[in-house]
Parts: sequence; structure tokens; C-alpha cells
Amino acid sequence: MYEAVRERIPHLKGMGGWLAFLVVTLMVLWPLSGLIGIYESFAQIEQTVDVAGTAAWQKYKVVNWLLFIVSAVVSFLAGYRLYKAHDKESVHFAVYAIWFAGPVLSLAASMTGLILLNAPYVEGGLRQGLANIVFSVVAAALGTVYLKRSVRVKNTYNLPWYS
Repeated sequence: MYEAVRERIPHLKGMGGWLAFLVVTLMVLWPLSGLIGIYESFAQIEQTVDVAGTAAWQKYKVVNWLLFIVSAVVSFLAGYRLYKAHDKESVHFAVYAIWFAGPVLSLAASMTGLILLNAPYVEGGLRQGLANIVFSVVAAALGTVYLKRSVRVKNTYNLPWYS
């Protein structure tokens, strides 16, 4: 049945549509939004809580910047690989990267507050931390479903229809 769909829509192949949007998101939008988010978060915490200059705060910032850098690099590599290498390993790498750079590292970033500052969240930060994790899980789930079920992805990366 699915091979018939592939034969009816052979032109649905290559970088375009939602696949192009996903690649741009992974390479540009995700890292940029993470950069803006972490900067704003640090600025807000420093304005509302007197933590600037403390050793624990400096460690917290360093760990979160490192987690952000890892997330941005993994995200960028996943997008770049989807753009350049049209094989099934690119799709598998992108799925793992989306889950790692999103929910896993968001959870790790949230845990650093608890571990390093002995105060997980202040001034509504608990809601913000949970919202970030939930948002990243939803985004990762949507990206995974798209990569596993899209006709364009299956045609572009020559994936079997049963995966």
C-alpha cells in the first residue's frame, strides 16, 4: 500500500516543506532560541535574587552554558546531516539528537539548579523549568513522528515504509 503512495508522489522528495523547516529549526532556530532563553533566564534570576558573584552561581552558569553548547552543537549537526547526507542513518541520528538536545539536556539543566544552588527554582522558575521540559518533549515527539511517517522523508532518505 505505502509503495503505491511513494509511486504516486515521487516528486515529493528533497529539501522542501516541513523537512526544510525542520532542518532550519535544528540548525538555526533551536540554537538561537536556546541562546536567547538562557541569557534572559540568567538576567532575570540575577535581577530578582542576589546570587551574582557567588561561587555556586558561577558554577551554575558555567554548567548551563556547557549544556547549551552541547545542545546547540548536537542540534546543528543533526540538521546539517539531514541536509547533506540523504541516508537512513541521518534520520536515525536526527531522532536521537532531537531527544538528546531537547528533553534530556533540558532535564539536566533543570537539575543543575537543584544540585548546585540547593534551591531548584525561585520566582516561578519551577513552572518555567517544567514548561521547558514539557515543550521539549512535545517538540521531540512531533519531530520524531514527522521523521518516521513523512512521505517526503521516506522518499528523500529512501526509507522503508514499515519503520
